[in-house]
Amino acid sequence: MIRKITHFSKKELRLLFLACVFPIHLWAIIIIFRDLEYIIFKRDLWYAVGYSGYILAFALVESCLFFIFLFLLGYLYPKKFKRNGKAFTITCALGLIFSFWAMGNQVFYMLVASPPAFFSWIMLRIPYHQTLAFSFLIFMITASFIVPIWVIIKSSKGQNTANLLIERISLLSIFYLMIDLLAIMAAVIRYIG
Repeated sequence: MIRKITHFSKKELRLLFLACVFPIHLWAIIIIFRDLEYIIFKRDLWYAVGYSGYILAFALVESCLFFIFLFLLGYLYPKKFKRNGKAFTITCALGLIFSFWAMGNQVFYMLVASPPAFFSWIMLRIPYHQTLAFSFLIFMITASFIVPIWVIIKSSKGQNTANLLIERISLLSIFYLMIDLLAIMAAVIRYIG
């Protein structure tokens, strides 16, 4: 019944949601650990727990919105992709690739805000080679989307490898969701108390 409405099975929908959870929560946890020392030093441990709860709650909402976007994207695929599961694999791959480029964007702005020596050296030379740097970046982004999708479409081995990776990621995502639950409960307790 669900496949007739959504073009994804229940298992595929669950795995798609968990694939959306993984990169967003990974980035949220990196941000929490980056800010943790400062927060504990300036405030206390209980404040850090509440801060973590708010960050993870926002990551959960962001994961749900990203899942809805990818779910709707599933309607754009040709019917032959929907029948053999390629639509699911391609959707998950697009979601992961997009998420990792978004993380790269955030890392770039973090490096600009407080640049290490190597990054300053690179950024001093980019204005002289701006066209080359921009062209290389566009090529990298385009290739990172096209190559995995092409491999998934053309090779059943590539599709199976991507599905195996998605299943492994889903295990870690379940762990992230359990951390979410604990952190959100701690933030609620902190807010009430």
